[in-house]
Amino acid sequence: MESIIDKKLYKLWYVITFILLAVSFIWTAKYHMDDYPYFEKTNGFQIILYVCVLILYYLLYRHIKYIEKIPYPVLVCFLVFIGGLYIFLLPLDPISDPKYVVEGAINIASGDFQSVLESDYLQSVQKNINVSLLYAFFIILLPKSVLSLRVVNLLFLTLTAIIVGKISKLYGYSEKGAFFFMGTFIPLIAYLNQVYFDIPLLLLSSFAIYIYIKRKDYFGLLIALVILGFAVLLRVVGFVFIFPIIIDYVITKKEILLTYKRQTFIRSICIIALLFLIIFGVNKGIHFIFRSTNASDESIWKLFWMGINEPEFGMMHNEYLLVPQYSTIGFDDFLKTLCSRSFFQNIRLFSRKILWIWTQGTYQFQRYGFGYDGDSSSKFIYDTLLTNHFLNTSQKLPKLLIHLGRAQYMSLFTFMFLGVRKSYKKIDVLNVRALLYPMVLTFLVLIFYEMKSRYIFHLIPIMLILSFIGQEHLADSIKKPGNFILHRFKKYIVFFLIIDLIIGLSSYAVIEIYEKQNQEHLSIINTAHSLATDYGLDLQVREITIPNINREYDFIYISDLHVYASSVSEIPSWGMTKDTRLGMFTCVRNGMQSAEQLKTWIAITNNMKADGLLLGGDIIDFGDDQNINWVQNQLSILEVPYVYTLGNHDSYDYVTNSQNPDNGDLDKIFLDADKDCSYIDYGEFIVCQINSSLNCVSADTLEKFKSVYYIGKPIILISHVPLYSEDDSMLKDRVETIYNNDRLIGNGLDNVMDSDTQEFYELTTADNSPVIAVLGGHIHFQYDSMLNGWIPEYINSSAADGQGYLIRVKQ
Repeated sequence: MESIIDKKLYKLWYVITFILLAVSFIWTAKYHMDDYPYFEKTNGFQIILYVCVLILYYLLYRHIKYIEKIPYPVLVCFLVFIGGLYIFLLPLDPISDPKYVVEGAINIASGDFQSVLESDYLQSVQKNINVSLLYAFFIILLPKSVLSLRVVNLLFLTLTAIIVGKISKLYGYSEKGAFFFMGTFIPLIAYLNQVYFDIPLLLLSSFAIYIYIKRKDYFGLLIALVILGFAVLLRVVGFVFIFPIIIDYVITKKEILLTYKRQTFIRSICIIALLFLIIFGVNKGIHFIFRSTNASDESIWKLFWMGINEPEFGMMHNEYLLVPQYSTIGFDDFLKTLCSRSFFQNIRLFSRKILWIWTQGTYQFQRYGFGYDGDSSSKFIYDTLLTNHFLNTSQKLPKLLIHLGRAQYMSLFTFMFLGVRKSYKKIDVLNVRALLYPMVLTFLVLIFYEMKSRYIFHLIPIMLILSFIGQEHLADSIKKPGNFILHRFKKYIVFFLIIDLIIGLSSYAVIEIYEKQNQEHLSIINTAHSLATDYGLDLQVREITIPNINREYDFIYISDLHVYASSVSEIPSWGMTKDTRLGMFTCVRNGMQSAEQLKTWIAITNNMKADGLLLGGDIIDFGDDQNINWVQNQLSILEVPYVYTLGNHDSYDYVTNSQNPDNGDLDKIFLDADKDCSYIDYGEFIVCQINSSLNCVSADTLEKFKSVYYIGKPIILISHVPLYSEDDSMLKDRVETIYNNDRLIGNGLDNVMDSDTQEFYELTTADNSPVIAVLGGHIHFQYDSMLNGWIPEYINSSAADGQGYLIRVKQ
């Protein structure tokens, strides 16, 4: 019975990995450094590099005897040397969550417990206090610095590689070979900069698996469970190893267990329960010492609920974390959101999510190992000969390492697929249940849990052992004399090695050529970011994909600047004084008032030689002629085209306290363009603005929009009032929380659309719509969503807060 279940499970995982592998040849899962996932078409370079690494890995396996001849101390020294160079030559300043874990570890090691009690971050997540405590223990006698903590990481990684080598030996494969593969796996080396739970958890889970597989008795089970119990103190992912080990033990020892007397059985259960109570007591002790009385943990269901958000198909959507009502998310909210969508909506969400997690391939090490894009002084603890080459991931060296790291992962994934196939065919001989079940359980959990590709980091040792089985399977197939093609492959194995080297060098040359061709474009991006940083502005990149365009385009997009010209006298605009309005729209980042900020955004646009400046409405605070004249004078300095969109403030008449979109003075800004709907044709696509300033689209505006719509070219649409898609209720919820009304255009809102607005909305979001992206504003916070599941909408915050988008249009 158990064999049948195993076979079904092996076969299911074999089919799933085959589908993922096949689709990855068409779509490549990518990670953007602004922390969102996306896909792009797989290109020839990626496939060539993957084939190169695949062949190289196979050849290394076939000639593993040469690695076996290397003394073990030499291999260990090699790993320590490579890891040490990386740690000290790329001294990344801690970022994101690890920043607080590092601070906690240093404070605990220094005896400063009060700082831990006062840390809002650590008090909200006890498991990160546990992580800090673990690292603190190892640096008590070392200098209290982040570099010491990374040396501890190197120690953990070295021990993990040794243990994985021993697991490999238990299965009859090369111990030194496994160590070598672990020590040369780029994502593992990159993660040495990540002082967090990832590497300690990798060590503990590997050690537990080794102890259990080596002994396969009751005592081995107990030791493994104790180790994994401590792993659970770091993260609940420890349970994905606990359950499979217990299941494997019960199945393997079924006959012995059936002979146990009731007392013996109860005693065994009690011993296991006692061990977990001890671990639970340790956790409570840590809680008592290092947590304040009012501290509470974030609900795990919030992370499951986050895992089914549609805009980023399951990745942590930080916008939602800012809304107070989402701090109490529970199981009911998760279930309600899941059931509110159609079957096909959920299939689309989960299929993208699964594909991204399992084929992204870098474990996001470009973020956690190389850090955010930025200048050297803000990114690194000190400068070295490498730091200037790792300022951003578009530079040659980090880009090459990212490509190689993914190729390594996909090669392991491929051989793992073959290993599962062999395990399925020889299930009676190969018992890999303790390896395969944690992987399947991780797969099932991550269907719903918050999405990060680093959440499968703990499976690297398992993938490696299964890949050895797969490589053996491939080698056995090649040895078969009846298989003519594979036999020829064996005969010319040296030839393939030479070809592999040639292809590898050619691939590097392709990168060099590609970099030179794109140097001008990268210079534009770097210029924009550099100028924005100098002025204290936050310029974020958003990408729009248009297939088969001949070049890339760059636009600056801002909205809701609310310019109040200094020459304007005291006017009771919006029921407030002039000083109040000026104070509201003065940037806290740089102290600039909105009028000065417009000059700055224009200077950035001119300096980067952008393809256009896109203005998303509410650029002026109200429609006074002095405001209009001031803005028009600034726009006349522009050296590139611009598209101006009406907002509700642009058309506000303070005399009548009403909207007046027909204000003739606004014609100065629009020049010859139509205020209701106008566009610029860039040949390969159109940038079009539409007047939605009154939360609707008039009949005349609709007809003008249709004339653009049916030109037949891709359209980037600017609408001051954002469009709303019913499958993203979080946008509506947040807007209503802040403003107590909808402020959006779409179905399912309290603000019901009239027939003309309804037709505009349906045209825009239709399956065959030429609209390929929407840019919005109005609501004064940033938000990315997908309309109808495929049209990206980028809503910008108030530019008065110093925030703008660099819109990059690419193939």
